Amino acid sequence: MGLCWLQEFLTPEGAEALLLQGCRGAGGEGVGPFDWVVDAIDSVRPKQLLIASAFKLGIPLVTAMGAGGRLDPGRVRVVPLSTTFNDSFAALLRKGLRRLGVDLDQHSLAMAERGQSFKRECT
Repeated sequence: MGLCWLQEFLTPEGAEALLLQGCRGAGGEGVGPFDWVVDAIDSVRPKQLLIASAFKLGIPLVTAMGAGGRLDPGRVRVVPLSTTFNDSFAALLRKGLRRLGVDLDQHSLAMAERGQSFKRECT
């Protein structure tokens, strides 16, 4: 299947169903769960719900953190969410995900600040 873009209002009750339904066919019916989820949600609670649901269902997920306003794409790194730093949005996200029982030793995007290095590089 190709790329599918959804613009849906995410609710706690509907997050898992949305991921299991996947893209909609011509008749509006779901055609099956997503293979991957790419998340660019800017609000903490909906982002937590989407990530927790994807983890619970075993759907791989790439999520973007607070890279807004940063100009050097060469400094974007793929790192475990638990090792991000200098990002208050990611800190709030981690706290909420721990409450939801999500294992934080997974990968997410983070921006390296000039002169700083990550604790661990992922290959």
